[in-house]
Amino acid sequence: MRRPSSTPAVLVDRHRIALRHPRRALILDRDGVLNENVDGYVLQQSQIRLLPGNPEALTAARRAGFAIFVATNQQCVGLGLISLDRALRVNRSIVNAASAGTVLASAICPHRADASCQCRKPLPGMLVALARRFHLSAEHSYYVGDAATDSIAASAAGFKPVVVRTGRWDGQDALIDGTIVTKDLPSFVSLVLGR
Repeated sequence: MRRPSSTPAVLVDRHRIALRHPRRALILDRDGVLNENVDGYVLQQSQIRLLPGNPEALTAARRAGFAIFVATNQQCVGLGLISLDRALRVNRSIVNAASAGTVLASAICPHRADASCQCRKPLPGMLVALARRFHLSAEHSYYVGDAATDSIAASAAGFKPVVVRTGRWDGQDALIDGTIVTKDLPSFVSLVLGR
């Protein structure tokens, strides 16, 4: 059995100011939701391929009162493929470009899948940490991912699970009952905003 990593359980990289009152939120997976999945990992800027329509959709969600966050597994750090500092820079580049500056903070699990951490999805650690730190109302919030593991994490943390078809989910893996499935993030935002 591997010993737990010495890297913090959940690394929260704040992009904007903290919230003071419980709010509804959209928490987003990164790869497959904001940007295209690649073979392996997004390790450098040249591998970033943003998905269309996200900046406009997230700007509309923010204007409608949603606080917006990112929660992403990045085991490439634990595997030694990229430093934590470089992973944070790549994450900031993706988040800033894909969200038009609407994301308040990102939570990153840098651990390997076999590290026995509590933050790696499908465990809910990152979502719970964001909810506590930023006073989010989980029952009025959504976690948008691209895989069954995202659906599991959302449900375990009390968030409404959403899976978009722009990433890894191919319809074969079972999702948690009640998971909303949409074409992409802009389609989900239109649905939740009643457009």
